[in-house]
Amino acid sequence: MPDQMKLNEDGLCLELTENCRTQGFRTILSMLASEEMEHFNTIAFLEGQKGNCSPAKTKVQENVNNVFLRMKEDDADEYFDYSDLDYYRKTLNFEETSRLFYLKKAADAERKNDRRLFLSLAREVEKHQRIIETILTFSFRPETGKRLGSWERQYPEY
Repeated sequence: MPDQMKLNEDGLCLELTENCRTQGFRTILSMLASEEMEHFNTIAFLEGQKGNCSPAKTKVQENVNNVFLRMKEDDADEYFDYSDLDYYRKTLNFEETSRLFYLKKAADAERKNDRRLFLSLAREVEKHQRIIETILTFSFRPETGKRLGSWERQYPEY
C-alpha cells in the first residue's frame, strides 16, 4: 500500500478515535485501526519476503456486534457528534480507495496465493465500510440502529 495512503488512514483513524464522544464507537474504531495495521503488516511482509502469507484471523465481526448490542441495551439518546461527520466520510473514502487498491493488486498478482490474499483484504475492507456505515445509521437514525441491533443483520453475507 502506498505509504501516503497509510499515513492518511492512520491520521484519520487516530483523529476519529481520539475525538469520538461515544465509548462504543471509540472501541469499534480502535478495532478497525488495529485490523488495518494487520493488513499493512501483511502487505509489507508479502512485498519484503515474497513468501506465502495470509491475513491474521480476527474477531472484529464478533466484537463489533457485541459493542453494538451493548449500545442498543444502553439506550443512550445521543450517539453521534455531527462535527465528526467529515471524518467518517473521509474514512469511508479511504476504505474505498484501499478496497480498489487491493482489487488492483489481486488482478496484477502473478501467484494464486497472492491473488487470494489481496481479494481477502478487499473483502475485509468492505466489512470496515459496512461497519462505518452502520455507525452512521446508528447515529443518525438511532431507532433503526436499535431495531437492527447488529451490523451482522444488516449485512449477513459477512
